[in-house]
Amino acid sequence: MKRVLLLNCVCLLVAGILLSGTYAFGQQSVQYLGIEQGLSNNAVTSIYKDHHGFVWIGTYDGLNKYDGSTVKIFRNVWEDVGSLNDNHVNRLAGSGNHIFAGTLKGLVYFDYADSRFHPVYFKGSGSTAVQKIANNITALQTDNKGNVYAGTDYAGLFICRAGDSISKQIPLPNGDKTYSVQAFSIDDANYIWVFIRNIGLCKLNKQNSKIEIVSQGIQYANCILTDARHQVWIGTDNGLFAYNLTSRSLSKVTAAKLNNENIVDIKFSRSGELWLGTNGGGVNVLDTASHAVRYIVSGAGDNNNLHSDAISMVYQDNEQRMWIATLRGGVSFLDSRRNQFKLITHNPFNKNSVVNNFIISFCEDYLHNLWIGTDGGGLSYWNRKTNQFTNYVHNSDAASLRSNFVVSLVQDKKKQLWAAMFSGGIDRFDAQTQRFIHYDCYNSTTKAVDKNLWKLYLDSHNNLWAGTTRGGTLYKYNRKADKFEVFDNQLTNIHSIFEDRAGTLWAGDYSRLIKIDTANKRHQFITVKNAVRSITEDNERNLWVGTEGGGLLRYNIAAKTLKRFTRSDGLPSNSLLNVVVDGSGKLWASTYNGLTEYNAKNNTFKNFYASDGLQSNQFNFNAAVRLSSGELAFGGINGFNIFYPDSISLALHHPELKFTGLQINNKPIDGNVNYTDGNAVVDLKQITVPYNEATLAIDYTAPEYSFPDKLNYAYYLENWDHGWNYVGKIKTAYYSRLNEGKYILRVKATNSAGEWNGRQLTLQITVLPPWFRTWWAYLLYISALSAVIYWFWLYRIRQTKLKYEVEIANLKVEREKELNEKKLSFFTNISHEFRTPLTLIINPIKDLLQSDGNKHSDELNTIYRNARRLLGLVDHLLLFRKTESENDSLNVVNLNFAKLCNDVYACFLHQAKIKSIKYSYHSNVQEIIIAADREKIEIAIFNLISNAIKFTSIGGEIDITLEEKDKSVILKVEDNGCGIAPGIGEKLFDKFYQIKDNTSLKTGFGIGLYLSKSFINSHDGTISYTGNNRNGTTFTVSLPKKRLQESNPQPESIEPGQHLIDELITGDAVHERPAEEEVANFELLISDRQSILIIDDNEQLRDYIRKIFKEHYKTFEAKSAEEGLEMIKKHLPDLVVSDISMGALSGIDMCRIIKQDSSLSHIPVILLTGDGNPEVKLKGIEVGAIDFVTKPFEKDLLVARVQGILKDRRELQNYFYNEVTLKSTTRNISEDHKEFLYKCITIIENYLMEPNFDVKTIADEMGMSYSSLFKKIKSISGQSVNNFVRFVRLRKAAEMMINTNCNVNEAAFNTGFNDIKYFREQFIKMFGVKPSEFIKQHRQAFNKNYSVEQTFR
Repeated sequence: MKRVLLLNCVCLLVAGILLSGTYAFGQQSVQYLGIEQGLSNNAVTSIYKDHHGFVWIGTYDGLNKYDGSTVKIFRNVWEDVGSLNDNHVNRLAGSGNHIFAGTLKGLVYFDYADSRFHPVYFKGSGSTAVQKIANNITALQTDNKGNVYAGTDYAGLFICRAGDSISKQIPLPNGDKTYSVQAFSIDDANYIWVFIRNIGLCKLNKQNSKIEIVSQGIQYANCILTDARHQVWIGTDNGLFAYNLTSRSLSKVTAAKLNNENIVDIKFSRSGELWLGTNGGGVNVLDTASHAVRYIVSGAGDNNNLHSDAISMVYQDNEQRMWIATLRGGVSFLDSRRNQFKLITHNPFNKNSVVNNFIISFCEDYLHNLWIGTDGGGLSYWNRKTNQFTNYVHNSDAASLRSNFVVSLVQDKKKQLWAAMFSGGIDRFDAQTQRFIHYDCYNSTTKAVDKNLWKLYLDSHNNLWAGTTRGGTLYKYNRKADKFEVFDNQLTNIHSIFEDRAGTLWAGDYSRLIKIDTANKRHQFITVKNAVRSITEDNERNLWVGTEGGGLLRYNIAAKTLKRFTRSDGLPSNSLLNVVVDGSGKLWASTYNGLTEYNAKNNTFKNFYASDGLQSNQFNFNAAVRLSSGELAFGGINGFNIFYPDSISLALHHPELKFTGLQINNKPIDGNVNYTDGNAVVDLKQITVPYNEATLAIDYTAPEYSFPDKLNYAYYLENWDHGWNYVGKIKTAYYSRLNEGKYILRVKATNSAGEWNGRQLTLQITVLPPWFRTWWAYLLYISALSAVIYWFWLYRIRQTKLKYEVEIANLKVEREKELNEKKLSFFTNISHEFRTPLTLIINPIKDLLQSDGNKHSDELNTIYRNARRLLGLVDHLLLFRKTESENDSLNVVNLNFAKLCNDVYACFLHQAKIKSIKYSYHSNVQEIIIAADREKIEIAIFNLISNAIKFTSIGGEIDITLEEKDKSVILKVEDNGCGIAPGIGEKLFDKFYQIKDNTSLKTGFGIGLYLSKSFINSHDGTISYTGNNRNGTTFTVSLPKKRLQESNPQPESIEPGQHLIDELITGDAVHERPAEEEVANFELLISDRQSILIIDDNEQLRDYIRKIFKEHYKTFEAKSAEEGLEMIKKHLPDLVVSDISMGALSGIDMCRIIKQDSSLSHIPVILLTGDGNPEVKLKGIEVGAIDFVTKPFEKDLLVARVQGILKDRRELQNYFYNEVTLKSTTRNISEDHKEFLYKCITIIENYLMEPNFDVKTIADEMGMSYSSLFKKIKSISGQSVNNFVRFVRLRKAAEMMINTNCNVNEAAFNTGFNDIKYFREQFIKMFGVKPSEFIKQHRQAFNKNYSVEQTFR
């Protein structure tokens, strides 16, 4: 009985295996994922697909994240708290961006936000402290609200509510928490069914979160599942059980014939089938209605079966894919949509299969069966009705196949099969005898046999053509001779042959399409540059040529035009090995990269790959045929596919693109909030990176599990790339050294049909600029650039202005030079003209002076001196002109330089004596002979001594020293005069340069030192100056000692230039006049003679003006404005006559000071000027000058103006007198005098009755000294102060007597007169009548008021 039972079991197992194999062969595609594809371990425990589309796979050695093509592994890292807590993963579940993993050491979750693992905590009973869930996780699931339920060994059930960070431990009704949960299930109503070991089936009450026991019929189970029919399916080690919730009954499922009763997982598919995972029996798929079972098990040598029968979990994803986790065979997943092409392959364990997988040729016979030629495996005959394969291979039998490399097959009209073989010739198969008859291709020209056949073709005339390779020619079968003969030696390496509908034969070699002329052998060659592998014709009579590497060609026979299609047009490869036209006119072509369908109507390609069920992506030459049934067969390196073209359609999958990783500077930034701002990489929308870290590697993918090899990717970085980067299967976009700015990375992918998906994945990238390219840095740069541009603009303007000014200056210099030349010429001519009249003036005056008894000797001396001075100035102009003309040559003679110095020294003795200057000359030699121009040297020395005399004050010292050196003579002129200010330097010797010194009263042209330096330099000498210890200046002249070498030297003549020196000396001479006695100050107070102060820095002019006025006026003199002010304050003159140009303080400045002083403002000032400019006169008038006199002036005019001004002063006094005496006047006076007058009168009237009133009181009230008051009152009124007071009192008395009814005594007493007799006497003197008579004449009727007119006009 046991043997029968065992036999039945074995038969059942074999039947199941065969059934599963047939199913796998015909309908299903099982894909495998194991350690070969990157899985961490082939012992898989759990599978979960998250909402991003990634599949998480738990194994004995780590957690895996799978996207359809790549696997990322997470393992425990020692001492890394953010890594997986244990590598043995039991269960997986997910909620949002949290992936929960239950391991042997507890529960953790992976957070997409930081790419780290975090433990799940719960609160222990009776304690507020939290602790990790550290027990072995046996069950893990989430409900539709995001709540997570975890079952453990010895710690019970835990619930982690959505949004809570702490889990809750659920106790048993007796309070026990140390129970073990083996499995649980969540039904459609969100009820939790829990199976607890040693207790049974339980239910969690949602209201009170308490566990309720449902059934204890079974106390041990592996898995449970609820369905919509109120049943709970329970999988155990002993089979499948069902608990009916309605009847509360438990029963074992025995109707279904399971191949293994150790049920470890239960799942319902969306079709309603119950998938049972068993430990040893694979997957049992149960129809719960009919109890029919089909099996998915492992199979040796068959890739469409499982790799292990030890199932740990069955999981169906949202795309109806069934994932099967095995404990030894990795993961298998089933997808029926992949199996559109029927695949025939060689099965080494089944003799009834094709002889070899490397298919290289096809031929359909008259019975509609298929001959299959292989590369190295021989020949197979497939009887499609019986599904039987008959294989023919080469062996020792002479009648066997000559070679196993069958490259081409054809059946002739006699139903005979012809086979062409590489390295074997041609065989004809005799079906009756099952033997092969051999044919050789002998080339009578080369005397060789071509064994390397490649193509056989039977045309419409029953002609059999044979093309050879490796240099072989084209052969044609001679049926009469029963042999193959050479057709044309010109046609070699023929790989493809085809006859069109017009009967034209076409062939192709390595580079040409050939139109064969079978009659005359005048062939036409069309260059296509690539090997022609296939030729066919469509319904439009176009030839389609498949080339190796050159794409697909369409040749229009009528127009003789070629059009090429390549990968850029949609082809999967540019190597098209076989081209076949199907019944609907569509082209099917096999390539090195899949199969393509071309629709000429809409010009589109549809590409199919191994993922669609093809034998592989690589196909072979010649391996294509269209069967009489309309099917197409294509062979490759892993068998061949046969299919109906109209039944093939592309499965359109549009997987969503996701970012999977981001590296900055080759460092992953998962969880780095500095870049992701707390967002998960998979949800990342934007990142910000600094400039020095702008090297990015962005990983992306589109999770696709059915057709991952059909997806292609492209990315484009806005503002960086010029266009899309089509990168095929590459899933990383890499950019290095991005410039600062804003970018948008766009990623797109194709769908499973190869069409680009319009939905793009975008990431906004912001690269921060370095500090030197920030906005504020650019603002600084712009500011700096603007400043530079502005500076440059100013510089250009200044340069332009400077250039203009230089040009103007040059023009001015030229004009000034020309003008100076004209001026010099003019002055030279004038100077020459002046010399004649000056000679006529000087000589007669000299004669008059020499005559005795001339009463006008003083006037004549003045005329003589000034005439000689004018002559000296003329001579200076002539010398300067002569020097400037540069035509003045030296008249060099040997002269005694010591004697010359002594002579010039002697010329100034008289002037030094007049100024009381200590004047000395020192020389240790009497004769020093040098070669020089006497006149020029003499003038140079003269100018030095003359300047010393001029700038040395009275009583000073001048020392002249002459020294003889070895090669030179040194002359020093040293004085203790005013000195020369530091910083003047060599400017002192410039022409027209003058020292502005307040102490010097001498002025000139500023050409003396210039002439001296010019003359000294012309003799190769030097001249310099230094300050000395006496606050003066020392001029040093150095001349070389050299003589003229003449045979008869002429004696030195002193005549030529002597007159010039005399003229210069006389012109600069200082005349002597007797000093006048200084008048005492009191004379002004007691004398009626008016005084005049003369201020001028020219002594002779002062003397001349003094002589004009000395007879009628008292005169004072001052040589500077400063001295003049002191004398004005001291003497209070009636009139000041002052020059304008005088040192630091000018005449205008002095006049301003006078008018600003109230004690001096009454003094009139006449200004003398040699400048007729109206502006100078205007300035003088503005400061209060009363008149201007222009030099040179007429004596009579000056006298008249002085007399007129003084007369006006007298009229002012008369006016005052009339005013006091109440006499009318038409005289207008200045406002200043009028104000002074009223103020004095007011003070006196206020003190009329004061007994102690005196002149001092008036001075105090006026704020003036007594002497100043006296002088000013006298200058205005001509009266003394006492007389002035008396006049005011009498005037007041007269007014009272006119305007009031007082008598004479009362008027006298009220005006301060105590003596009535004295009052009467003084009143009569002033008014000429007695006071009583004055009242009678002027007082009118009683009570009538009269006023005295006091208006000043």
